[in-house]
Amino acid sequence: MTETVLRTIARWRMFEGGGSVIVALSGGADSCALLHCLHANAERLGIGLHAVHVNHSLRGADADGDEIFCGQLCAAYGVPFKAYRADVRSEAKLAKKSVEEAGRDARYACFEAEARRVNAKWVAVAHNKDDNAETILYNLLRGAGPKGLSGIPPVRNFFMNQLIDCPNAGTDVHNPAYGSIVRPLIDCPRSDIEVYCAAHGLAYRTDNTNSSTEYTRNKIRLELLPWIRRELNPAAADAVINCTALVAEDGRCLDDMAGAVYADCLAADGSLDAEQLAAYPDAIARRMLRNRYRDVSGSLKDLARGHAEAMLGLLGKQSGASLDLPGGVTMQKCYNKIFINKKKYDDKTHAFCYNLMYNEEVFVGELGITVFVTDSEPDGAHEKFYINNSTGPVCFRSRQLGDRIYFSSIGGHKRIKNLFNEKKITACERDRVGMFAQDDDIIWIPSLNIKSDKYTRGGECVYAGIR
Repeated sequence: MTETVLRTIARWRMFEGGGSVIVALSGGADSCALLHCLHANAERLGIGLHAVHVNHSLRGADADGDEIFCGQLCAAYGVPFKAYRADVRSEAKLAKKSVEEAGRDARYACFEAEARRVNAKWVAVAHNKDDNAETILYNLLRGAGPKGLSGIPPVRNFFMNQLIDCPNAGTDVHNPAYGSIVRPLIDCPRSDIEVYCAAHGLAYRTDNTNSSTEYTRNKIRLELLPWIRRELNPAAADAVINCTALVAEDGRCLDDMAGAVYADCLAADGSLDAEQLAAYPDAIARRMLRNRYRDVSGSLKDLARGHAEAMLGLLGKQSGASLDLPGGVTMQKCYNKIFINKKKYDDKTHAFCYNLMYNEEVFVGELGITVFVTDSEPDGAHEKFYINNSTGPVCFRSRQLGDRIYFSSIGGHKRIKNLFNEKKITACERDRVGMFAQDDDIIWIPSLNIKSDKYTRGGECVYAGIR
């Protein structure tokens, strides 16, 4: 096992440059073997160890016994030890998560806190080859895509309790970032770890819940994988992992291709070009949509395969179609634009109207601009429009029902709604279009550079402007 661990560490450049390492110590056989192996080779690897135990407050006296055991073990090794406690059941209920998920989140939050406290560059956890195969089978049965079938990565980076896949995981990892999760046992089968513990006389704790088939993962570990080994393939774990390694390699290639063209489809306003997306194979378009979702939400954690397929399907729908996504994110098709944004009800632009007095500037907070009307020609640097035939007060406002604008080319008025349709102003943009108006007669729409011909003939000359 030691040889396998050292090969894995070298291959993935774990602990490169030396430094402090947090060891996640549950008290089970895997984590005890990991601590022993790293402690025995710490000088060779140039690392210093700190152990962390997280008591989930789920198993009463047994959990307290695990905590005490881990503290005594670390004292025997001379390894600094820190125990954290989390009320996982309450957290799960509060956050509407499963107990398993809440426990995992609590562990990684504690790992991060300790890594920051002692300025550790790595957190070593004890996932092994069998864990990896079980995770892949679990994800396969859930209908996961290539990401889920890639298994447990040997190295992962985390920041502020958000897990982010290493960009080069599966091929090479150069200088893992501060706070990397590393898995030195990932190439070791559980049987080798058990032999290692026996050979070194290592004591460890056994979690009784591991023998319960109440949880799906336990069913896979205790029933499904042993049956596959017994009836179909004794080397089932290797077969599963080797297969998914190829899936992961293909997935990384497609990720790179999607990343290379993502910027070309992304407009300055944050929208994606629906026609460009539809022109790519689904495997590329789907990844670009996922990339945009990740940029907006900060994580792909809650985006399931069904969500990604629904996003892809929205490309072929009519303008105005929308889709609610996890994390308070919405996707909307506006003509040929795809917008994926956080819902910001408090930031929504509401209807606004500012009555303008001559020679007084007014700040329009909704748009972040200043507007004015004046009876003397303003500075040439200002965007301006000569308003003639002005017959009443001028205001600057958002659109209203019945708005129209006069064009001499058609010898009459055109409805602003029709004008917006012609200009392909999206539904989500229309409330942010400001215009100078008299009642329902529009004088000037600065952002569209559209001016009424009615106000350019004769009469007393006044000026409108924005800055």
